[in-house]
Amino acid sequence: MKKRILGIALAICMMIFCVPMGVFAAEAPSFSGGTGTQGDPWLIASQADLTALAEFLNSGNAATFDTENAGVGNCHGYYFKQTADIDLTGVTWEPIGYSGKYYFAGNYDGGGHSITNAVSTGKVDPDGYATAGIFGWAAFGSVENLHVKNANFVATGQNNYSYVGGIAGVCYGSSIKNCSVENSSLESRRNNNNNCAGSIVGYSTGGTFEKCAAENNQIRTMAYGGGFVGEVDDDPNYGAGNSTFTNCYVANCTVISETDDSQGTSFSGGFAGEITDSTLTIQNCYVYLATLSTVGNAVPQGTGVFAGNLWGSSTIADTNCFFGACGITENAGTAGEKTEEDFTNGTVAGLLGDAFAQARNYPRFKDNPADYSAVDAAIAKANALEKDNYKDFSAVEAAINTVVRDKNITEQDEVDAMAKAIEDAMAALVEKPTEAPTATPTATPTAAPSASPTAAPTATPTAKPTATPTPAPKADPNNPKTGSSNLPVVFGSAALVLSGGALAAVLIYKKKRHEK
Repeated sequence: MKKRILGIALAICMMIFCVPMGVFAAEAPSFSGGTGTQGDPWLIASQADLTALAEFLNSGNAATFDTENAGVGNCHGYYFKQTADIDLTGVTWEPIGYSGKYYFAGNYDGGGHSITNAVSTGKVDPDGYATAGIFGWAAFGSVENLHVKNANFVATGQNNYSYVGGIAGVCYGSSIKNCSVENSSLESRRNNNNNCAGSIVGYSTGGTFEKCAAENNQIRTMAYGGGFVGEVDDDPNYGAGNSTFTNCYVANCTVISETDDSQGTSFSGGFAGEITDSTLTIQNCYVYLATLSTVGNAVPQGTGVFAGNLWGSSTIADTNCFFGACGITENAGTAGEKTEEDFTNGTVAGLLGDAFAQARNYPRFKDNPADYSAVDAAIAKANALEKDNYKDFSAVEAAINTVVRDKNITEQDEVDAMAKAIEDAMAALVEKPTEAPTATPTATPTAAPSASPTAAPTATPTAKPTATPTPAPKADPNNPKTGSSNLPVVFGSAALVLSGGALAAVLIYKKKRHEK
């Protein structure tokens, strides 16, 4: 049942001692700036930068990059800084580093930014091992201040293991701090038996985890599934040390382990799926609202709060840890079970110590940003109003202008007050009076005047005058004429004036310069 990663560990050791560091085989991408030092890290600002980093590692071009000449390579001793939220929508994502030969050994600072909407079916190495995550293999390096949201990762091993995690598939002697994975789907498969999946990492040997959170994720596996980590295997032969978890939590996650292979194994844990010959060392951690199940014919199978299964001599070493609303109490160590009310009213937050504060539904890290959802909803409501319909809209605008966006969850009351101020201002709005429409006057019909009949005048007969005969003129014997002597002749005259103009054309030639 126990998978041996020793062969890969030995391969890493051979890389450390055999890779010459004196000559670089390739140049690093320019990214968005920086030189890769701690004081001037390479800047990751876009999809293109993140993809370039993955290609740099996976191609083998980073194998000789080692500032300390420690023989680790793969960007060992180099620094990266993410400077903006990166949306991977539309990108066919392959993890950064994907095997015991090509792994990420650098130091990646997410800068508090997020990587969202990553979709990946993983990457398979020549030996059939498959990994999926933002990072595939993180070995001898670090990842911090990174938040993964809405990821969908699936990896299928080819007659070998598959490792799936939101931050990394495998954490080998590395540290992961101030990171979170939320609203994501993570699934490991294998065409026979063992594989592992977890919200933060699929597999850990010698990993150090601090202030990491897994919220609202669904984890599916055919062997080992955990709300935080799929499998912890700190075999001393690997030389990576012991895994530790401090100030970490899992909230509202579903873990399903399913296989029809009766020779297989199915374990689901609220925190870890399988602890293999190791001690699960956890401090100030909690599991809340975990839904755990196994499906299929595997023997053995089981569920547990902090571990789905304790293999061999494995144990749980918990300090100040709690759980609640998990439906089971097995494999909880000495952690205290608390009610849902304890998780929502601040009781558990107070017990966990200085790193936590009470949020709306359960404890979160006190430096997490406050929840502005009510503020955003109020602003959207105000923007939908037609301000010209109200006598005075200035109070609403003033309330919106007083919103401050840098509050953390310890200042949630102040943020809620901002939302209330906007809502109150909208409730006090007075609409302008609606003007009654002006009626179009109806014309009073004017009666047509009655025509008085006028008597037709009686015509007085006029006596027809008696024509007086005019004597015919006598012909003048000295001027004989024929026809009429008074016919008029009319002459018309027209003048046509033609004017001509001169047409002038000016051609201006302007020389253009062409920039290279």
